[in-house]
Amino acid sequence: MRRLAAVALVALTASSPASALDASSFRWERTLDAPSGLSEFEPDGPMYEHAAVGFADLRVLDARGRQVPWRPRSVRGDERLQAAQVLNSGTQGAAAVALLDFGPERLVRERIQLDVPLEPFVGRAEVYGSDDRRTFTRLSSTSIYDVRGATRAVSTAVVFPQSDFRYYRIRAIGVKMIRGATAEAVSAAGAPVVRPAEISMRQEGRQTVIDADVGYRGLTVNELRFASSTPAFDRPVEVSGSMDGKAFFPAGGGRLYRFGEAGETTVPVNSRYRYLRIRISNGDDEPLRDLRLTLRAYRDYILLATGYAPPYRVLYGGPAVRPEYDFAQQPAVRGQPAVAVLGPEHRNEAFEPPADTRGFAERHPGLITVALAVAAAALAAAGFLALRRRTAE
Repeated sequence: MRRLAAVALVALTASSPASALDASSFRWERTLDAPSGLSEFEPDGPMYEHAAVGFADLRVLDARGRQVPWRPRSVRGDERLQAAQVLNSGTQGAAAVALLDFGPERLVRERIQLDVPLEPFVGRAEVYGSDDRRTFTRLSSTSIYDVRGATRAVSTAVVFPQSDFRYYRIRAIGVKMIRGATAEAVSAAGAPVVRPAEISMRQEGRQTVIDADVGYRGLTVNELRFASSTPAFDRPVEVSGSMDGKAFFPAGGGRLYRFGEAGETTVPVNSRYRYLRIRISNGDDEPLRDLRLTLRAYRDYILLATGYAPPYRVLYGGPAVRPEYDFAQQPAVRGQPAVAVLGPEHRNEAFEPPADTRGFAERHPGLITVALAVAAAALAAAGFLALRRRTAE
């Protein structure tokens, strides 16, 4: 009898939420129409705009108020994620360098995620590929950065044309060291989809300048695809990004080229900026004719655990404290999840702004400035009066 009671107690504990969630801490909420089985949803622009980086503040509640465990899922196939063996790592002058070995299996890759010390920096990483460690082919040069301010933007991924080399040599400016790297196989990837954007072009001297606005901060852009009726060209291109359309930071670059072959030329990037500015250097040639730009991105989803009662309630815009679920540590889920549908975003009526814990001076900087000005004027007046008294004496 005691054994049955213990089993019942364990079952009851497992079925109850670990801790109650205070929904008043979250500014935004959505409905989520999901089936009872394995499901996932694709975050949209408003969610990227208003949620914390990496969705650290995302919470999903079921119809009974229980937290629904979730984890990110990329259609590129995280089951093929592979860590490289770092054969050597050090510095050459002002650059951090590393030689990476991804093993003998021939897998096509197009990006390598670098493990570097996360501190504010703006730099650039060059990647070279080889099969014998004697002859290396230069693949690309990618901007890497950790920019902090009102909004933090971090990118430590090196992107390059699809390659199946075993060895990759990395040379990075702006970071102290390269501690490790991971990459995923393109063979398990879905094709990138078009990212809608408002695009405008203009000529500035010998440069073609293209501005693109994807509409929201945080939306990924993984490829810039260019098409032109010019039959042959080879021109450098620089990409910068901005969250507010005013301050721009390095976001990538490379070369646009075509030698007698029709089709698109692709510049890989790894951007979460809202605004992108692309500068094509034309040199002494005329601008590329009939130039067209398409932005593309891989689709990312939020995968939800099974065993919960829909409909769901999605909350975000609260404390950026990443949840810890056992579900996030489980092996990759097999099978195709059903697609859950997000409802429109609206403000959470129960939201209560956190108390302002700043000091008086931080909350009223204008008053402090006025008080200092008054004090300075009073001192000046006192000094002037004292000087007049002495003169009169």
